[in-house]
Amino acid sequence: MNEQLQNSTENRDTVCEKFADPFNPFENETEFRDYNRDYSAIVPQLRLAGCSLPLFPGVQERRGIRRSYSRAGVGLLLHMIFSNALSIGFMMLFYSLQTLFDTAASGGELPDNYDILLEEHFWSSSSNGAMNLLVFMFANLVVAIIGCKFSGITIPSLFRTKRLHPGPMLLYILIAIGLQHVCGYAANFISDFLAQADITAYEPDFSTGQDIKFVVISAIYGCIVAPVTEELLFRGFVLKNMSVVSQRFGIIASAVLFGLWHENIAQFILAFAVGILMGYLTVKHDSLVPAILCHMAVNTAATIYDICYTYQWHMAYTVFDCIYNGLAAIGVFMLIVMIIRERLPHTTPCQQERGLRIAATSLPLILVTAAHLVMTVLLIMDSSSG
Repeated sequence: MNEQLQNSTENRDTVCEKFADPFNPFENETEFRDYNRDYSAIVPQLRLAGCSLPLFPGVQERRGIRRSYSRAGVGLLLHMIFSNALSIGFMMLFYSLQTLFDTAASGGELPDNYDILLEEHFWSSSSNGAMNLLVFMFANLVVAIIGCKFSGITIPSLFRTKRLHPGPMLLYILIAIGLQHVCGYAANFISDFLAQADITAYEPDFSTGQDIKFVVISAIYGCIVAPVTEELLFRGFVLKNMSVVSQRFGIIASAVLFGLWHENIAQFILAFAVGILMGYLTVKHDSLVPAILCHMAVNTAATIYDICYTYQWHMAYTVFDCIYNGLAAIGVFMLIVMIIRERLPHTTPCQQERGLRIAATSLPLILVTAAHLVMTVLLIMDSSSG
């Protein structure tokens, strides 16, 4: 009787072992299983006993993977269209209302160069800052929420933090600041190198020389709105879809898209590097919270520098610079320790066949990448010619 029971248990265990884990179908022990989505949504056969994934994906599996990648591309394309449409609409509304007000105030007589004066007034007023805040806030939120809806991602699930404590979170913030510091030197080096060829790396500045309302609005967007909405868009919607096969590929791909999205060489360097860190933290803790807090820290540091420079607060600038450099030095050291102790998840041969090779066949991803590259080049050319 005992022997029969033992044989029955062994047979049951043998049968159970034939079922693939739909949340780790590639048997990659370096990945964080909690972050993965159910791969049987792409390969339903994973729920059947004895099913295993081949090295090369079949037609149906390729289509399912490409569909996930394309959702990210379509979302970012819609973001470009939506944000530009909102910007045009906001500017037209501002011009119309300001023209009506000035016409009434002047008794119907406007100067011949009124259009030029009106444009200069818009770009130097707090209305420009308000436009940027509203446009990108709504575009980020709308695309992220709709994208998550079509991807089967619930927004609350993106904030259910696992294995995160105050101590490690503080270290993550210091590492992000350290990365910002290193990337600043790298961006300056590249800008100086391009300057030798009379090429100006375009670096938008939304606050220098502006009124206090403009600076306050820019600070609110940079320190609060952008970290929350951009992380929801990129480390929420985009990263989830790009990580459908491989967490490593998803982290790197979303960081590249995040960098290109800024359409700026200097900001690409920082956005890509910090994007890798924030993507890894999102996957590791299955939450946007650590990425949002790191994003807030990086943007707040940049904002404080900008405000001190704008209003020539030399003493405040010197004090903050000393504090920042000290924190950055600690952050760089902790980054080195983190690189030694931790690694991005590895990619198995099966995952490699389902990553870049399939993403490169996604038309929406190709289009959005090309569009941002073209805009970056055009902005550089415009800045250099000026």
